[in-house]
Amino acid sequence: MRQAEGNPLAVIELCRAAGAGGAGVLPGSGRPQSERLQELYASQLRHLPEMTRRLVLYAAAAEYEDVATVMAAAGVGTDLGAWAPAEQAGLITLVDGRVAFQHPLVRAGSYHGAPAHLRQRAHRDLAAVLADDPARRAWHMAAVCLGQDESVAAALEETAELAEQRGGFFAAGQALQRSAECSPEAEDRARGGTRRRCAPRTTPVAPCGSGSCTKWSAV
Repeated sequence: MRQAEGNPLAVIELCRAAGAGGAGVLPGSGRPQSERLQELYASQLRHLPEMTRRLVLYAAAAEYEDVATVMAAAGVGTDLGAWAPAEQAGLITLVDGRVAFQHPLVRAGSYHGAPAHLRQRAHRDLAAVLADDPARRAWHMAAVCLGQDESVAAALEETAELAEQRGGFFAAGQALQRSAECSPEAEDRARGGTRRRCAPRTTPVAPCGSGSCTKWSAV
């Protein structure tokens, strides 16, 4: 109870962990509660079958993609039974063709608990199957980009233009900023989000329907 700090979700998960492996499995109380819960979820994920872990990682990297897109990127076929162990563990559910995580820390535990090369592969595979959605594809490409790449910078600039056309000025600014970071041109990087042109700076009044509001830092 002291470790849970009054958080009902923490009480449930800490008790479940203690019941499964004894009090010795509980993360140390000296760390922030969110980190301890994320570690518990990551531990649960490690006990899942390899194919299921792969799917959950791809879903965590995808963030807004549908189940069909995630499964296509992961290359695991179309049998939804592959998700069953994660569903039975209470970590995710499949709702209306999408993956719903029990808690954001489940997503974080899956994504950050995976090695960097697997996160990179997930974003690369997702970009490959999103050819018809240039905005989301550009952000996955950006997550893979570790240095400068003009093709990624150009794709993000196009994403910014799409977002601005839809009134997503904040999203456009984010895309331009990441575009500048990926640009091999030193002048573009120095200008930050003002690559070739400036996007108006304002708070968005609605989510960007293209999905370009989503962004990832490079793995």
